[in-house]
Amino acid sequence: RMQDARTTDVGIVPTHFAVIFDYSSKTFRHDLYPEYKANRSAPPEDLIPQFGLIRQATRAFNLPCVEMEGFEADDLIATYCRLAGEAGGDTTIIS
Repeated sequence: RMQDARTTDVGIVPTHFAVIFDYSSKTFRHDLYPEYKANRSAPPEDLIPQFGLIRQATRAFNLPCVEMEGFEADDLIATYCRLAGEAGGDTTIIS
């Protein structure tokens, strides 16, 4: 149920909600440091098709989703958290 996706077991009821994805290309960090994530192993074969499916499901459920070329999800999450904090808000990251 969609309502379950917008509340948590710890009783948080968000005023704002977004699903944030990594963009599927190089980021600015690769330009700064070409060896960035060079030693990271590839994801399991059966996981790769799920990346597209979760994006489709997110959009099908009309959930706000964000991804930006050149940035990782962590960068976007940190930016949203900083902006919320500057506006006097609290943030909770559920990963």
